[in-house]
Amino acid sequence: MLTGSSAVTLTTAETVAFNQILGALGNVAYGEAACGAYTKGAAANALYGRGTTATEYTNDEINLALQRYNYTAINGKLYHDATKCATNAATWGTGATQSAAAALLGAAVTPLNAAEYEFIYPENLLAMGISANTNVGSTALQLELTYRPDFPLALMVLTKVSNYLMLLEQLIYWLKL
Repeated sequence: MLTGSSAVTLTTAETVAFNQILGALGNVAYGEAACGAYTKGAAANALYGRGTTATEYTNDEINLALQRYNYTAINGKLYHDATKCATNAATWGTGATQSAAAALLGAAVTPLNAAEYEFIYPENLLAMGISANTNVGSTALQLELTYRPDFPLALMVLTKVSNYLMLLEQLIYWLKL
């Protein structure tokens, strides 16, 4: 139950969607950009020990510290490791700030990153219709009636997007408290 709301029982699909949103927010919070922005001072301090403010270090020192603490080498190539970032954020005390920022940024960024597009062009569809329009004084009246047997309509996608947005809104409300 979210604070400030009545009891809500989620279906299995809604629970899965909610967990996906939480995972997406975690990806934003502990992704390369947010991790670097919020932990650079603490990472440099852990490596060099001159203070936790990033302005006390050169860009090279910050980059080396972030690589040391938040990256994993695989076959000689460095990759950002969100698990290391989450562990370090808990150790250095930046986790709450990163999660709060993810809630705000994730709402704008994550749907764009997770979006999938598929264009479907149905063929050989039948449609019969009639339309009419007229003016009554200064008001335009229009009417359209269309019969489309077996016409595909993607309502499920709109329903899922609406459900995700409602869950995200509740999550943001909960994080603000």
